[in-house]
Amino acid sequence: MSDLENLKNCRTADDLVSKDIFGGSLKGLTYILYKIPNETKYTIFNIPKKSGGIRQIKAPAPELKLLQRKLTNILKKCEEEIFSKKQHINPRKKLKSLSHGFKEKHSIGTNANCHKNKRYVLNFDLENYFQSFNFGRIRGFFIKNNDFLLNTTIATILAQIACHDNELPQGSPCSPVISNLITHVLDVRLAQLARKYKCTYSRYADDITLSTNQKNFPKELAITVSNESCEWKILSELEEVITASGFMIKHSKTRMQYQESRQTVTGLVVNEGVNIRTEYYRYARAMCHSLFTKGEFFLPESKMKGTINQLEGILSHIHYIKRGEFTNLNTEEAKKNSKKDKSEHKRERLSSSDELYSKFLFYKYFVAAEAPLIMCEGKTDIIYLKCAIKQLSKGKVYNPPGKVNFFRHTIRVNKVMRLHEGSSSLKNFIEFYEKETNFRYKPQQHPVIILIDNDSGAAPIYSYLNQLNSPSKSYRKKDKQQNVTSSVSGDMPFYWVKENLYIVPTPKLGGRDSKIEDFFDAELLQIQLDGKKFNLNNTQSGDNGEHGKHIFATRIVQPNQATINFNKFQLILSNITAAIEDYKIRINNIKTSNLTEVLETNASLISNKVLEKIS
Repeated sequence: MSDLENLKNCRTADDLVSKDIFGGSLKGLTYILYKIPNETKYTIFNIPKKSGGIRQIKAPAPELKLLQRKLTNILKKCEEEIFSKKQHINPRKKLKSLSHGFKEKHSIGTNANCHKNKRYVLNFDLENYFQSFNFGRIRGFFIKNNDFLLNTTIATILAQIACHDNELPQGSPCSPVISNLITHVLDVRLAQLARKYKCTYSRYADDITLSTNQKNFPKELAITVSNESCEWKILSELEEVITASGFMIKHSKTRMQYQESRQTVTGLVVNEGVNIRTEYYRYARAMCHSLFTKGEFFLPESKMKGTINQLEGILSHIHYIKRGEFTNLNTEEAKKNSKKDKSEHKRERLSSSDELYSKFLFYKYFVAAEAPLIMCEGKTDIIYLKCAIKQLSKGKVYNPPGKVNFFRHTIRVNKVMRLHEGSSSLKNFIEFYEKETNFRYKPQQHPVIILIDNDSGAAPIYSYLNQLNSPSKSYRKKDKQQNVTSSVSGDMPFYWVKENLYIVPTPKLGGRDSKIEDFFDAELLQIQLDGKKFNLNNTQSGDNGEHGKHIFATRIVQPNQATINFNKFQLILSNITAAIEDYKIRINNIKTSNLTEVLETNASLISNKVLEKIS
């Protein structure tokens, strides 16, 4: 049964719980709706608007927020099902999205993209958008809408969950999806009107845009107030459609933009393609400069000190728009391109905006890290280590050295930072590390630890490290902290490379090469899943009756971590801990000449004791 049918079949509050719409218990649902005092259900605060004024935010209490998220998830699934059914009715006609706000695979980028390269762009807002959805309107929608037709009791409960003080509160997780569902009627009517006058229509929340390439903007929709004035007036045919749908126009925000001047839609320039406003990028560049030189920056509008996460959001947004990611929503194609880049292993040249983004990411992850950072060859290694740390620390077999973070490979991060999974790519990363982390403000309070498989794939890394140890390297002569290891072959617990960068190879087992999967029991590696054996070298899961590392990690290791024997992983974790301890001493400026040798010897002794204990 589909999620929508399941919801339609509910008749009582108990059904919402027993049919697993919300989960939990009827008592818990009743408590949230009727027992929590209305005045304590939300925390109310104000935030400044970019255009001036303030916006009131109502943040729901944790219990209510969880319930609203569950409602959001079920309504999103219903929305997708409704859209899919309509597409199935007329498969030849591809339905276009009319609303771009608060929807997966939609953004201000997809909204602006509808109106690029247009002669006229008309923009206006809806008045008090969220406040226009009161309790009765929401309840009535779920009862009368042909796609839902819910039981009156169920519709009442959904409206009670969503509303506060007889309106949809800004700050509730379910307000966006409910507002989109109800506003869809307006979207359809305005899209029909736009087609009638050869215009393009789109909406992002309360922001509505109509554009056209006609010689003159349709006078049936809007006209200039006077020849001397730049003001435009929306005419009755357009306004009547909006008022008939239960909304009002905010006339003070109405504006017409011509091709001869800068045209913006939801904050993005659309004259020739879709782009960032020049001043927005200039602000981002200035904030990065301040961060890289002083370790802090201030937000341009509020004059308040900004955070690294805020700046990352700004740079990520710039990258998203400038790379046109909103036009390529095919995830499989993006992954295919990522694999192509991985196979080429080229250090491509970046655009100026991506170069800035790349510098920021190097600063965030490797210079201003808030905890030791572990970087693995792939995503599956992270899953192994997290499971091992959780289980061994729970059993008090292993004491973690405090908080540690893991570097996560994503398509975007790999592309911008010119990183890829695998040991051969890590060699390039190590080679360019010092150059990429060359900042005036350089705290580097924590180490960056690269965990690699200790097999033939590590040869390029070992070769490069041996070159660094060569006396002929001029920068090594200037370096005050020498790496005392004369030859790198993967026999030591860890290797300090430069600055805060370390290499930790998987320990050799019985003097033989090793990879991280060797630290699982052999019986676990032989487990079959859906009749398929695990093949470490199988990158295409399911080929030749075998499955690869990703399936092994996510469907065997992760679900069964409570019963898996992770004892051998103590060998790896103890070496990571030794590297962390080594860096603590280095940043405290202890200059003992044989310090690293002593630490590495101690780490070897620890590893040997652990190995004896396991065997």
